[in-house]
Amino acid sequence: MSDVRHFGAVGDGKRDDTEAIQHAIDEGDGEILFSPGTYVVRRTLVVELSRTGLRSLRGEGGTARLIFEGDGPAIRLLGQHQGTSDPPTVKPATWLHERMPQIVGLEIIGANPNADGIELRRTMQAIIQRVLIRRVRHGIRLTERNRNMLISASHIYDNTGCGIFIDRCNLHQMIVSACHISFNRQAGIHSRDGDLHNLQITGNDIEYNYDPAQRGAADIFFDARKGVASEITIASNTIQARVSEDGANIRILGAAPAAEAARSGAALPGSARLISITGNVIGSQNTNLQLHDVDGIAIVGNTIYDGRQHAIAARGCLRLSVGTNTFGWRLGPERQMNDTIVLDHCRNSLLHGLTIHDVGGSPAKTERPESQTAAISLLDCRDTSVSQCQITSPPEVGIRLRGGHACRVDSNTIVDRRQPPRMQAAIDVAGQAGSHLVQNNLLGPTINDPIRIAPGTATIRGNTIATPTSPQHTPGEIEQQTPETRPQ
Repeated sequence: MSDVRHFGAVGDGKRDDTEAIQHAIDEGDGEILFSPGTYVVRRTLVVELSRTGLRSLRGEGGTARLIFEGDGPAIRLLGQHQGTSDPPTVKPATWLHERMPQIVGLEIIGANPNADGIELRRTMQAIIQRVLIRRVRHGIRLTERNRNMLISASHIYDNTGCGIFIDRCNLHQMIVSACHISFNRQAGIHSRDGDLHNLQITGNDIEYNYDPAQRGAADIFFDARKGVASEITIASNTIQARVSEDGANIRILGAAPAAEAARSGAALPGSARLISITGNVIGSQNTNLQLHDVDGIAIVGNTIYDGRQHAIAARGCLRLSVGTNTFGWRLGPERQMNDTIVLDHCRNSLLHGLTIHDVGGSPAKTERPESQTAAISLLDCRDTSVSQCQITSPPEVGIRLRGGHACRVDSNTIVDRRQPPRMQAAIDVAGQAGSHLVQNNLLGPTINDPIRIAPGTATIRGNTIATPTSPQHTPGEIEQQTPETRPQ
């Protein structure tokens, strides 16, 4: 262990300690200790592992603070690993001199608009733990190539860019856990244009990552339009914000060829693919989940609320599975969110077992305005099913199909519990549609016909129209049934 004070650092918050700390990193023993104090740093501290050998930087019990006044990262971890995580590709020099560099227990504060926190480049098994990074641009930035990373028990807070920025990086195997990632203006976690695989984001509080003066903020944002984002798990997090223009809690963008593959029925993999979003609390943004051209995504067991424009807006997705989530929550008339679900040009998808209550507030402008007057909208979708959903007090329509082919609406309950009822229709099918099936649904009451089916668009059978016998909407009172079949 080498204390930076032994190399001349003062830590009084006034003197420039850059040279002393860099000397300790270059010439000290494996663990570089920052004893209690405030250390002023004016240029990037570089940990060049091939030259220094095994290194970790540790603040003593979280009592050491770095004030960074320079441009770029306060600390750069620089390795030479060019292989993968496969053991035969890891060179002996990496195991001897570079493996598992660590930054633990430090606070980093930016004092320059162009200051970042920590940058990692070509590292193997790096660990960042119990750090606080604030008032910088990007908190943790990964670039070029990194493998087998752990980021845990850290606070990445109040930064002008991204909390964790995966910047055109070839990154495989990373876990982000037990962190607070909040009040970062552009995004909490953002991947752009890289080759990203095997990322787990679990057990974090990721919130208020937005800038009220800017558009397009996101708590979690994977942009794979010029890269790959694959094998990703987002589980057991609280992900919430404040509504901002074009903002999203989770935004995932794939390349356009994935949408073309979905339309043609080809089995080509999308650039954004194999993603699981489960067990999260997600809320309070313009759109809760925005998904474009994603291939193979499961959204299961989440609580999703207060999406001003949509709860889920999916376009051009293939193999989208949305199951057993709850949607909608209001705290009085001032919280008039829309909270609707829209699938646009999606294929081979499933919505199952959803609980949707009292959605459809003050609609914002969208490309497809018809999607805001229905709790669930399938627009030009193919081979997609909506089943076993419980929809109570939707906006004008419970489930709407516009165009598309071979979609199924089966065994849902769609009722209006408001007094008087305001639902125009429970199920509405129109447009250039064909071969849809609407069956075994429990529907009512509505202002007009419970089922509106344009001629030649669908077969309907076995649906029950329930009319309550009291203002309390006593269940079980059945007035009539639809004919068993109706010609297409």
